[in-house]
Amino acid sequence: MLAVDVRGRQRILLTSLTDRRRFKAADIAACYERRWQIETSDHELKQLMAGMELTLRSQTVQGVYQELWGAPIAYNLIRLEIAKAALDAGHAPEDQSFIRAPPYHPV
Repeated sequence: MLAVDVRGRQRILLTSLTDRRRFKAADIAACYERRWQIETSDHELKQLMAGMELTLRSQTVQGVYQELWGAPIAYNLIRLEIAKAALDAGHAPEDQSFIRAPPYHPV
């Protein structure tokens, strides 16, 4: 069990990595933080796709593949714009969600 400070908040992490010389608490906490960001992004993508009414109109296999790739491509383009807006506002892009992202207004 580790007690670590992550962005000013204490977190308790349970781990089976007990060799303190090989696995530093700060490294485990950083790995956990990155994993949480990946899980959050994965959840957002699933919610985006679940909220879409999927009607495939293509009549070829290639066309179906193109339609299915549309959702993750759109998600990544939206995340790119969120990242731009977050950086302009002085925030970390990975801390922003679709709902709470600051509006992006290029000058």
